[in-house]
Amino acid sequence: MITNKDSKEVRRCFDELSNNKFFQVSQEVVERMQRDTVADWCSEELCSKTIHAVFKRTGYLLDPHTAVAKVVADRFHDESVPMVICSTAHYGKFASDVLTALEGSVDADDPVTLFRQLKDFNPYPMMHLELEESIRRPKMHTQVLSANVNEIISELKHFIKMM
Repeated sequence: MITNKDSKEVRRCFDELSNNKFFQVSQEVVERMQRDTVADWCSEELCSKTIHAVFKRTGYLLDPHTAVAKVVADRFHDESVPMVICSTAHYGKFASDVLTALEGSVDADDPVTLFRQLKDFNPYPMMHLELEESIRRPKMHTQVLSANVNEIISELKHFIKMM
């Protein structure tokens, strides 16, 4: 265990996160994480192929983040140790990319149409209802920012003040 089963340390991290929106861990915890954690990547092409293959074989529709996790898990999996992949997002958040993985291309860019096309696959898990409802709500954020750090910081400060 990363915290050496220290429930007080875990509680401290959660409290700090709640109060300060971040937490800091000791060097010892960092070293354990570096020792016990494996990270890697895959190409967009392999990510797409994985989404398609898993869906075709099981009916489960992966989001791109989880597809990368599957590729990496398969790459490092030791058959003597169980492997668990925790899905990190819902495929609906990446409708265009997921549909491209399933069909080879996408001819729509309207979120409502893309969601309908995803639902036509009858995937598991089902479409996330709140996500589906959210695409019908009025847009809150319409400003497109340039790749300028100061402009991005200014917009973030404005957004935080509105919270």
